[in-house]
Amino acid sequence: MAFGLMEVQLVKARGLQETDIFAHMDPYVLLQYKGQERKSSVIHAWHGEGGRNPVWNEKFVFRVEYPGSGDQYKLNLVIMDKDVFSADDFVGRATVYVKDLLAEGTEKGSAELRTHKYSVVRADQSYCGEIEEEEYAAAADDDVGGWKLTFFAELESSLLRSRDMAIGFMEVQLVKAKGLRNTDIFGKMDPYVLIQYKDQEKRSSVANGQGKNPVWNEKFIFIVEYPVGSNHQDKIIFKIMDKDSCKDDFVGQAIIHVGDLLAQGVENGGAKLQTVKYRVVRANKSYCGEIDVGVTFTPKVEDKFVEEEIGGWKESDYYLSRLINI
Repeated sequence: MAFGLMEVQLVKARGLQETDIFAHMDPYVLLQYKGQERKSSVIHAWHGEGGRNPVWNEKFVFRVEYPGSGDQYKLNLVIMDKDVFSADDFVGRATVYVKDLLAEGTEKGSAELRTHKYSVVRADQSYCGEIEEEEYAAAADDDVGGWKLTFFAELESSLLRSRDMAIGFMEVQLVKAKGLRNTDIFGKMDPYVLIQYKDQEKRSSVANGQGKNPVWNEKFIFIVEYPVGSNHQDKIIFKIMDKDSCKDDFVGQAIIHVGDLLAQGVENGGAKLQTVKYRVVRANKSYCGEIDVGVTFTPKVEDKFVEEEIGGWKESDYYLSRLINI
């Protein structure tokens, strides 16, 4: 049985049925998978982004076991309209079946469904719009975007290597950047970030047309072993790039040293660096902006976990609940 995390990227919806008579609605989504529920942000109409065509571009994480109990491998997306003076209105629902995705990801180590549109239906099953998502299932070190199923098989092998080593997860929250150097002469650049920790690399979405002040609000998870050998450096590198049709341009990079964070997390059962601004520098070390990042480290060091993690879901469930704040 494979245990892991499924990452869902909620992109946007289109052509939804308006529930407000005199104004545009303020839609949000409840994402439900096997007793777990996540809630998206509310897209307010007064920002000019609500109504029938909301855009979220948000990611959510769910616990996954495959094969698991029952046969309901489906993700429910319940679209609601936020109201102030009355109960929120039901807009519609979409259902995404993920059994084949999980099965292929378990067998091959990765499985991918690119951006898809799913029909949104009312309670009477009549069509009332569509919702768009990206879906991806992958082994622990892959991160393309959309869905992500992170298997514990690789982590379990690490756990058995040494009882003195703490194994955990480091969650990196990439918020935004400000005052970057624009690499495009005739327009605004399209920045994204490569986040590197040791031999693991994650990639953010592309902030299309956002130029010098992009906003991402995305989270990424890295597997951490601590203490590490002397040949490793406990640092996270944020390499900011500008997406171009021919060759992507290097904008600048920031480095966060996390050795103290890991040591504190092992000692106290967890540690967090609140979101702060870090300097972005060019290749010549000259200043070219700043980036807002937060980091959380959650270790698991008990011998009981080492012995029982593979045998049952209980320890994994406890650990993951701390990781994703359920």
